[in-house]
Amino acid sequence: MNSTTSTNGHSTNTRFYAVSKRVIDVLLSGLLMFILPPLYLIVSVLLRFAGETNVMFRQRRVGRSGAKFTLLKFTTMASGSTVAGDITYGDDPRVLPVGRRLSALKIDELPQLWNTFLGEMSLVGPRPLTSRAFHCYSPRVQEIVKSMKPGVTGVGSLVFRNEDRILAQAPGDPKEYYDSVIIPLKGQLETWYFAHRSLRIDLLILACTLVAVPWPRSRLHFKLRGVADIVGHSPLAGHFGISPLANGSARRGARPAEIADPARSEVRKRTRATSPGSVG
Repeated sequence: MNSTTSTNGHSTNTRFYAVSKRVIDVLLSGLLMFILPPLYLIVSVLLRFAGETNVMFRQRRVGRSGAKFTLLKFTTMASGSTVAGDITYGDDPRVLPVGRRLSALKIDELPQLWNTFLGEMSLVGPRPLTSRAFHCYSPRVQEIVKSMKPGVTGVGSLVFRNEDRILAQAPGDPKEYYDSVIIPLKGQLETWYFAHRSLRIDLLILACTLVAVPWPRSRLHFKLRGVADIVGHSPLAGHFGISPLANGSARRGARPAEIADPARSEVRKRTRATSPGSVG
């Protein structure tokens, strides 16, 4: 099968990648949903004992092509508390004690296997955001993110697995810090995934996720080529234990703009074979 160039500027054997990715999604999500019901039952009982009548949290998120879908999670906050905001930070009083443990172990994300099985999500992809958070992305990043299915895990999810702690240390208003500092870096990471996505990268991200669950301090995902550079050029470099990189420093001769937005040069190279401005 010959290599093709997709309309989003990503050169790969597009059909093989898309079909293989979907097959992996269906097989793995189906297998896990078959073996995990005992864990689901235990979590449901724990949440009932915590006083929650609704053990499943449902929220509309932005999916592929901008279509909204209902994301599933185990409840981690007291009922009705999300009206106070859609971000959590540090010792957020809205978070249930049992919910804090579920979130730390990422058990609360397991119901998204159903979203994956249905084809609304993929095992690996951009983190699905609420409409408010999604529209904090630049228009270009919005188009890139919309061209892919959101993922249960992904490079952005791995880097920001302890996002609540970052927000707890944020100077000023956490919501403003999220919009002005965290969202731009998430956008750069999702753009990196757009430019580099392949079965190999997906499998590496899944492996990094499996390591990060039992070892939360794992930095294995920073071994993915270019990820540490992106974070190093952000205001959050120190938080992740990465030496801040001066804006003028060039990795292997790359211009700072290419490091800050690693997909831009890739897209620029490919767009001659695509329609102008088309992302997906």
